[in-house]
Amino acid sequence: MALTLLLAALGAVILVKAGSYVLRWYEVTGDPAFDPGGPARRAGRLLAAAGPFLGEVLAALAVYAVWCVEAPLRPLLRPWLARRFAPRPLGPGERPVILVHGFFNTPWSLGFWWLSLRRRGVGPLYLFDYHPMLGPIDRFAEQLAGLVERVAGEGGVDIVAHSMGGLVAARYAVAHPGRVGRLVAVGTPFHGTRLWAMSVGPSVRQMRPGSPFLKETVERDDFPGPVALTTIASRFEQIVLPYRSCRLERPGVANVELDGLGHNALLLSPAVAREVARALGRTPGVADRWTEPVPAPPPGGRDAGEPAGEREADPIGR
Repeated sequence: MALTLLLAALGAVILVKAGSYVLRWYEVTGDPAFDPGGPARRAGRLLAAAGPFLGEVLAALAVYAVWCVEAPLRPLLRPWLARRFAPRPLGPGERPVILVHGFFNTPWSLGFWWLSLRRRGVGPLYLFDYHPMLGPIDRFAEQLAGLVERVAGEGGVDIVAHSMGGLVAARYAVAHPGRVGRLVAVGTPFHGTRLWAMSVGPSVRQMRPGSPFLKETVERDDFPGPVALTTIASRFEQIVLPYRSCRLERPGVANVELDGLGHNALLLSPAVAREVARALGRTPGVADRWTEPVPAPPPGGRDAGEPAGEREADPIGR
């Protein structure tokens, strides 16, 4: 019975991921700059994508498994979690860092980042959960404001967020200027995602391209203002379509592009964890010193006709 359920779950994840990558394929091939090449080139592109696709399937299974285990245990774990993440007085030089999960996910999906940052001495760290899952992003931002008040008082915080969590943090930063020093947004649809064009739910509608929420929050001229914003995106992204929607072309914003990582694989990638830690070392207000070209990523997962681009990296704390 257990094996049957496991195989059914694996099959469902593979079907869902395959469907999302089919949509991504139509998105990519619709680009006028896309060069399909000959049969050999197309076959090579498919083979190069096989590894990242398998990695995304396994990452999704891991994230969903954590959710299935954590959700029923949450009532039992709540007293321990309340003690473990209780606000404490800040020491010299300490600044709270809040981790915000993405759509239809759990705070523990960010466990790998949490462990990575903890090993690096970042923190204190706090995991933020919002509810109800399909509620409006504005409400989630209000709930985040309550956590910031508890852990930082009148001071500021840094925020690390995945997917929709970046929009929650952005909405909070707009409503509470000066409270967010650094925001690291991984796989966040700043310009919406076409994948949600036919979906329902307040938060999903707010993530559609051109939505009033996006125009009022991140597409306004004064965003991100004083916030040291770092975006991290993967060219192999299949939930945020197009992946460039994760970038924000504004002065002072550091846009980091990786390759070969799907939306869930971003959560378990050591490369992403390193970039998150580097971004938290940025000094707000000096982002213009924070760029350097790096070698182009390997071809696996990069679409033909795309420029290799540049990644922005932090010279502080190397």
